[in-house]
Formats: sequence, C-alpha cells, structure tokens
Amino acid sequence: MVEVKDDKQRIYFGVKPQNYLSIDDAQIAVISWIYAKYSHAELVFCIEDIHSQYSSELYINKLVDNLKWLGIDYKKTVDEQGSELQFRQSERLSIYQNMAKQLVTEGKAYRCYCKPKSIRNQTNGENSHYYNLKCNSKCYQLSSEQRDKFEKGGIRPRVYLKVDVDQFEIDDPVQGKIEFTENDLFDFIILREDGKPTKNFAVAVDMHALDISFRFQPNNQRSNSMEQHLIIEALGEPIVKFAHISNIKETSYVHLQNHDLRRSIDYYRNEGYLPQALVEWLATFDLPGEFEYVHHTLEQLITRFTFDRDADNLLEIDQQRLDWINSQCIKESDLETIVDLAKPFLKKVDIPLNDMKKVRRIVEILSKQAINLAGLAADVKLFFRDEIIILDSQSRAIIRRDNSQKVFWSFLRELKNIENLTADVFRKIMQSVQKETGIIGKDLWLPIRIALTGKDMECELPMIAELLGKAKCEKFITNIVQNMNIE
Repeated sequence: MVEVKDDKQRIYFGVKPQNYLSIDDAQIAVISWIYAKYSHAELVFCIEDIHSQYSSELYINKLVDNLKWLGIDYKKTVDEQGSELQFRQSERLSIYQNMAKQLVTEGKAYRCYCKPKSIRNQTNGENSHYYNLKCNSKCYQLSSEQRDKFEKGGIRPRVYLKVDVDQFEIDDPVQGKIEFTENDLFDFIILREDGKPTKNFAVAVDMHALDISFRFQPNNQRSNSMEQHLIIEALGEPIVKFAHISNIKETSYVHLQNHDLRRSIDYYRNEGYLPQALVEWLATFDLPGEFEYVHHTLEQLITRFTFDRDADNLLEIDQQRLDWINSQCIKESDLETIVDLAKPFLKKVDIPLNDMKKVRRIVEILSKQAINLAGLAADVKLFFRDEIIILDSQSRAIIRRDNSQKVFWSFLRELKNIENLTADVFRKIMQSVQKETGIIGKDLWLPIRIALTGKDMECELPMIAELLGKAKCEKFITNIVQNMNIE
C-alpha cells in the first residue's frame, strides 16, 4: 500500500467495527467531518479492526454503509495500481511490527520478558482477576545474550515504549490544558506477544504515516490520547492536535447486548429519522443551551463550527430535541423526497401503493406534523382502516363526555344532508354543530378528531375528513356513539 502524502491537513477518524455503529462513534465522525469541512482539511477514515470480533466484511460493509447514509465522505488510501482501498489496520500489521522494531533499535522502546502478574480484584462481593501488563523489571537493560536466552526458552516478548518524562500536557481547544503527572506516566505496551500492536500504537503509527494534524476523542479517552501523542513524539515530529468532547451518558431502558437500543444508528434509521437530522443532532449535542432549539442547515453547522462545547458533563440522549429537529427536516423536504423515503415504511405497515395520488396527498397533509417516517406511515394507515379502535384511556374518557356525544349526534345529522364531503363542507358542518350545541373550541373539535383518527393527533382535520370521505366519517362516528368501540 502506498501512503498518500501531500500538503493538505488531515483529520483522523477511527472506529472499531461492532455489530452496529453507535451514536458515540457517529458523534465523533460527524464532528470530525464538519470540522474537516470548516478547516478545508481531509477526513481520513480508519477501520480499527485488529482486535475486533466483528472484523468480517459483513460488519465492515454495514459500518461503511451507515457512515455513507449520514453523508460522511473521507479520504482513502490507494494501492500501486491506484485502486481505492478501505483503510483497515489489519492490512498494515507488518508496518506496525517494523515500526516497533525500529523504536527498539533506536533505544526508544524495549522488549519485555516479564510474566504478566495476575492481580486479584474484589468488586461487589465477587472475586475476579486481571493481568497487570506493566514491566516489573528493567528489561531494557538486558543484554543481547539474556534476551536470546529468554526467547530460546520459548518466551515471546512484548514491546514497551520508554517514557522518560514525569510531566506531560495536551493543549486541548475544548478542554484547555490537560495535565498528566508522574502517576499517569509510565512505560506502556505497544506490541503484544502475538505480534499484534495495541490500539494506541497502531493509531499513532497511522496518524504519523498519514500526516494527520487533528483528532477528536471522547472525554474518557484522554489517557489514550496521551499514549498516542508520546508514541508520535518517539516516531518523529509531533504534529497531531487532540480535542476531547463530552461522553454520551448510558441510559437504563431497552437494551441490546448491554447497550441501549437508542445508542445505535440503526435504531434511528429503522424509525425513519432523516440523516440530516441525525447529523445536526450529533453535531450540536454538546453545544451551549442557546443552540437547543435552533435549526441549522449543514452549511450553517460548518460555517458556525465552534470549540466552545460542554467539556465536562456526561450528556443525556435528548430524544425530544431530535424529534423536533427531525420534524423540521421533514417539513423542509420536498414532497416527492418524503414520499420516496416513506415508501419502505408504508410497505411495512401494508399500505397499498397502487393509488399513489391518494398516498401523496395523505403524506403531504400528515408530514407537516410528522416526527419520523415510521410514525408517519402508522398515521397514513388510518386512511385505509375500516374501523377506528381507541386505545388511549384519556381519549376514551373524552369521547364519553356528554358534550362529546352531543357533538357526535349533531355532526351525524348534518352529514346526512350532504352528498360529497370536502374540506370546505366539513368546516361548514362544524360551524352548524357549534351553533346547534353551543359547544366551542377544543371541546368541539377534539372529539371529532379522536373519532376520525383514533387519537388526539395534531392534523388538518378538514383535509383528513375529505380524504376519508363521507361514508367512512359517518361509519367511524356511528360506531363511537352506538357501539362505543373504544376498547
């Protein structure tokens, strides 16, 4: 593989393949991508698959598909024939091994033959063990004869980087100066016994080789940034600047393999959130409060990029804010785009698509209040039902009120006097019902809305009545007043 070299600045984004793309990784990807656009740099994407159990093509293709769905484009390396390759660490094992050997030759690293020490740990009343991989002796002082003796005895060494400083700091544009003391600074492993590099060593070698200038990390990975920085210093000129952003807080509801379902990008795709809404939500997750309910286009996210971010707190998953952003994106999209995006969701709930004129009209009306495409499809289905079943207890209580029953009977009497129910005719009927019953406002409109849709749904009720038609409106309301079909 040929390394791509030029004078353009590069932003590094690396992710370990999993069975899904988490919103944590997606947030780093989005912010890295937007900052690359803002600073006219290239985004270099690395698949950190050396130590991942999900390193097959299936999971990697799924990962790349999710990034492409979000709209993220990145720089790729090329081989000798100029063919584009996915940048995967598993393709570069020999590079990492050679770099570790070079550092040993230069005296900046050393081979360790110590046996890992098993340390007993008691947590919550249970005993567990972990292995301390610190070098327990001065292995870098061993002679070549001593090293040969160990290796002939079948001991495979680990390689450690020598850390000769007792103070270190990272100048972080988000956090300010991050200081590390002698308690944080000790020799650490860069190459394991099996010849595989640690994550930090592989990342540092890649960033150094590809002239990376900037990297975003989660706030809980400061120590990783420190190790990567120290490795790059050992390799040569330190050129990478790190910025750390707040972690997204774990939540306790629905779980998938110990991870919240809402931490997966697949969850949001399956619910029908638009990619531009996810990008905006993730890009502004940790911005100050004044950005909370301000809608941004992608161009605005790029031109208004700021390092003035929430640097310390764990951030909650703000579902309400995402719903608001997504509803704004749906409203701003043209009708044909929303109809095309909604088709898979409409098919999933068995909406017939043979009459697309009707479907488009329904989508046009409902999309003005839609939160996501899955919810939109569920609302579209009401126009293809033969009956309305009201499940919400509050809605059931509303239609049982005496005033509601008066509205229903008056509406049915007025409905019998018309041949074709249009939006304008519906409004006139409601005026007549108001005049006859003396009932006004929400007490007039809400019972009819529930009877025709099955819930208290914000919608253009006259247009919904027109699309349902006289026969269905009459049937739905008759069922309510005669059969109380609300269980």
